[in-house]
Amino acid sequence: KRIYVNPSSFPGGDGSSWILAFDDLDAALDVAQPFDEVWVAAGTYSPGSSFEQFELPFGVSLFGGFAGHESSTDQRDLANNVTVLDADNLQDDSTGGTTDNSRTVMQILGGRQRIDGFLVRGAANGSIGGGLAVYGRREIVFANCTFLENDTSHRGGAIYLNFSTNSFLT
Repeated sequence: KRIYVNPSSFPGGDGSSWILAFDDLDAALDVAQPFDEVWVAAGTYSPGSSFEQFELPFGVSLFGGFAGHESSTDQRDLANNVTVLDADNLQDDSTGGTTDNSRTVMQILGGRQRIDGFLVRGAANGSIGGGLAVYGRREIVFANCTFLENDTSHRGGAIYLNFSTNSFLT
């Protein structure tokens, strides 16, 4: 099934349509089940604190770049509907404050998945997997994604793949 997310939606949506979209990405990820697709409208989404990240459930795919009315991924306009997964929880990086930033923007723990249409930015203060940390043997396709300004002290500022197989960047 599809689960819809739009930051302009009214609180209390159940994600069943663009009109009833969740206004929060975490809420959508909390209810997602294997083989679901989460469609995310343009906007900026942050995990919440330096110790949090978006957790993509087993077998769930994530698509960004929507305006909030599409019925097909082919209708997306990625250039005009930028969808940002932003570790800058307080939106204060421009003034030099990265202590609030999440250490990892997103973590994936399993399944056949696609992450498509996102700008992933701002991870700081962590040791591995700034933009995206993938653990275990997975089949993942990354498409139409940009990783920008993610920082770690050891490995994988943009993407850290730990034992992942069949991961493709397009």
